[in-house]
Amino acid sequence: MNRVCAPCGDKCRGSEGGIAAGGNRVTPVHFVSTASVVARRGSNPSVIKEDTRLTIGEVEDTGYVQSKWVAEELMHAAAARGLPVTIHRPGRVSGHGQTGIGSTSIGFWHFIRSMLLLQAAPDLRSDRLTLAPVDDVAQALAALIERGEPGATYHLSNRMQTSIRAVVERRKELGII
Repeated sequence: MNRVCAPCGDKCRGSEGGIAAGGNRVTPVHFVSTASVVARRGSNPSVIKEDTRLTIGEVEDTGYVQSKWVAEELMHAAAARGLPVTIHRPGRVSGHGQTGIGSTSIGFWHFIRSMLLLQAAPDLRSDRLTLAPVDDVAQALAALIERGEPGATYHLSNRMQTSIRAVVERRKELGII
């Protein structure tokens, strides 16, 4: 499917297909987005509420975040037409809570691995971040799909912060490069 997207005027693929798949019956949609669609460039409040919506010009200037923003706008349009849409926004997801095993194809982890290999870290303006173990995010997502409020938006993130330096140190301790 390839149509011109009303929210941004670009050609988009994929998100509209799930809406039409239900045929005549109404099938609830659970869309997994990203918390980055509500994180402004620059500074943000310490807590970002679930009802926050930004304009395309306010979100991070990357294809991933902007495509998630467009897809969320399509979900909001579908909800306005009566489709029960629940949006799930995971924050930064880390490896498994017990084993530490996680994706090796995500840019953030390439950044961490580079620092380990170079044995150097940049002096960042802010290196505070939250990481939620993938198994915790998956359990929360499954529970919300089963028992959550239809039509709601949920942020799936860890309230506790850590630092990039702490992540690098822990990975060194575990021998993970």
